This record gives sequence, C-alpha cells and structure tokens, in this order.
Amino acid sequence: MSFDSETAKTINNAQTNLNTTIQSHVDPCLHMFVPNRLHIAGHPAIDVLPVDIVFAKSKVQNGKVVTGAALYTPDLATVVLDTKLIALKYRNTLDSSWVVVVEYDSETKSWKATKSAYGKLLFYSFGNTWEGFFKHVTLPGLQNGEPCAFLDVP
Repeated sequence: MSFDSETAKTINNAQTNLNTTIQSHVDPCLHMFVPNRLHIAGHPAIDVLPVDIVFAKSKVQNGKVVTGAALYTPDLATVVLDTKLIALKYRNTLDSSWVVVVEYDSETKSWKATKSAYGKLLFYSFGNTWEGFFKHVTLPGLQNGEPCAFLDVP
C-alpha cells in the first residue's frame, strides 16, 4: 500500500509522537508496591504494619530497561504500641540513614508514612486503605542518591 507524500508525512509524525509518548511513560517508569502485613505471633495489633517496603524506578538506558530497587526492613527496636498509635521505623538495607516511619492511628483507622534521609524529610503520605496507602507511599519510587540494588530485568 502506498500513500501520497502528505499522508506518509502525517503517519510518520504520528509514529514519532507515539514513540515519544511511550518513551516518556517508560523513562523513568515508576513502580508501586503493596506489601504483606507484618505478622508476629502473640502481637496481633502489629499486623496493621507492613513486613517491608520497596521503592523502585526503571528507565531505558542504551536501549535496555534498568531498574533500581531499595528494600526497607523493620527496625523492631523502634516499635510503638499504645492505645491510639502503632508505629515502626523501616531502614534501607544498604544505608540505615534512609528511614521510613509508618504510623497507624487506631482511632481514625488511617496510616501516615514519612521518608527521610540523614534526618531530612523527603516526603510524607496519608491513607485510610491498605492498598491505596501503600501505592501512594511507594509511587514516588527512588529518590535521587538513594542507595539501591540494580536488578537485571529482561
């Protein structure tokens, strides 16, 4: 099938725009993670907190998808359990100066999280459903300079 030069030019421009649109959605690509709940025998109140938290970001570099991910694990020595508040710090496994604090308010049945590095607040998030809250927490992905592991994604 052949097109006149004006139609061919229009198709070419549309393909270029589509490729640019696709690239802008892939580079960088953000990931959201909904963690499992933390279950500790004899401590049912703590299951309003996550087992861990993952932040990740992908981008296309030299035609290949490169993904970095940072895992934050609970620092159980920091747990707070009282009648209104359940809270726990999570630390980046590669640099413990990167911290996420997750708090659950049992009166309002809602969560709050803050992420900081070296004492500087990077962002905070609120939510009242498990899935929605953690999608919102992890959506920003990795911060510039955040210690992470690079994953081999085919």
